[in-house]
Parts: sequence; C-alpha cells; structure tokens
Amino acid sequence: MNQKDELSVEKANTNVQSVERTFLLLELLAEKGVSGLSIASLVQKSGLHKSTVHRLISTMMSMGYVTQDEESRHYMLTLKTFEIGCRIVNSLSLLSIARPYLNSLSQTSGEVSHLVIPEGESIIYAYKADSHTNTFRMSSREGVRAPMYCTGVGKAILSTLDDQEILQIWNRSKRKDRTFEGGSFSQLMDQIRQVRIRGYALDNEENEPGVRCVAAPIVNQEKAAVGAISISAPVMRMDNQKILEYAQHIKHVAHSISVQMSH
Repeated sequence: MNQKDELSVEKANTNVQSVERTFLLLELLAEKGVSGLSIASLVQKSGLHKSTVHRLISTMMSMGYVTQDEESRHYMLTLKTFEIGCRIVNSLSLLSIARPYLNSLSQTSGEVSHLVIPEGESIIYAYKADSHTNTFRMSSREGVRAPMYCTGVGKAILSTLDDQEILQIWNRSKRKDRTFEGGSFSQLMDQIRQVRIRGYALDNEENEPGVRCVAAPIVNQEKAAVGAISISAPVMRMDNQKILEYAQHIKHVAHSISVQMSH
C-alpha cells in the first residue's frame, strides 16, 4: 500500500470514528431527556476527550439537533430528532395504508401508479405498482429522487403549501434542461393555481419524455401534504379524456388514504 492509499484509509477510519462518537453522544443525551447533560458529564459517560465532546456538540448545535439550557448550561436534544422519527413512522404507516389502494389502481387502469413522499425540494418514490398487462416500462424506481417542480406528484404537494414556501423550494431546486413549458416561476405558479382549483396535478412529459402523469396530494389532519399518488402512462394512452377519468380515480383514492392517515 502506497502513502496515498494509507492516507485515504486513515481519513476513512477517522470519519467513521467521528460518526460513531456523534451517535454515542446523541444516545447519551436521549437517555437523559429534558434535564440534559453538562460537558463534564458527557466526557465522563462517553470516555471521550473534552475537546472532542465539545467539537461534536458544537457541530450538532449548529445543525439544530442539540441546544443548551441558559440556566443549567446543560446540553439536550431538540425536537429535530423527534421530527425525523415521526417522519419515518408516518412514512411506514402511509406505505402500509396506500399499498393496496395503489395495487388496485394499477390493475383497474392497466397503468403504473406511484406513491411518493416529500423530502426538501424533492420527492422520493416510496412505492411503484404496475399492472400485469402493461408493457411500457418507466424509469421511476423506489428510492429514487425527483424534483418537485416538474413532476405531477411534486406539483400536487406544492399546491398544499403557501406561495412563499413554493418560492423557497423553487430557489433551492437544481433545474434540469427539460422542464415544464416556459420554465419560469410565474408559469409554475399558474399551474399550481390550477391544481388548487381542480384538485389534481399534471405532468406533461416534464419529468420523463413520452410519459404523462395525473397526481393528487395525501394530507394529514392539518391539511399538510405527507405524500402524493399518481397514475402514469405513455402519451398515446393518456389523452385528455383519460386524464379526466384518471383524475377522478386519483382524487378519490388520495382522499381515502388521507382519511385513514388522519385516523
């Protein structure tokens, strides 16, 4: 092994060690709860050097995972870790509820149906159902990300947000060469307003050439989007009449899933 390889291995080992130490501190703070721990207690319980503990805690504070009580000077976890846990639980619940609906939707329509969950300025495909008769293969796969602004499911989710939140997502998005017609924020907002009126969103070959998509949001009790579902089909099988037909199915199914999620 040459010197360059040795340095790479050493760096990788250091990174792994830092991750392990970070999670050790997170677990110690989680065990202590709202009373928190001082730097001295964290050093004692973790067995780490004081400078290491201080560096890792400072990083977690800057990322919003840890806060410090002004009076006791103890460190404690913020609700950010709780929010992450809730998202995972909600995603699992959403998937278990939505899966049979999507399977039925695909068999009835003969097309592909998707369930996605929002993550930042993107959506993540959580489930993909296909019919046995469909010979058209789409590029979408479970676990793959796609932008919100140019997908039907993404625009369905955006329609539940206020205009300022949509602008922030637009500004953070890495836009592709192929986007919706016009490709400006004002034109995106024109589409979003239509989604809010109709109750469903469209993707007209914006995310994948040759594919059209009809989508609707899934919302919780606070009317915040926790996901979206869609029917996708090749352009030759998704004319205006089919769009209207599928839109009614999608809206009904999205509403049913939303009701179950709220309960």
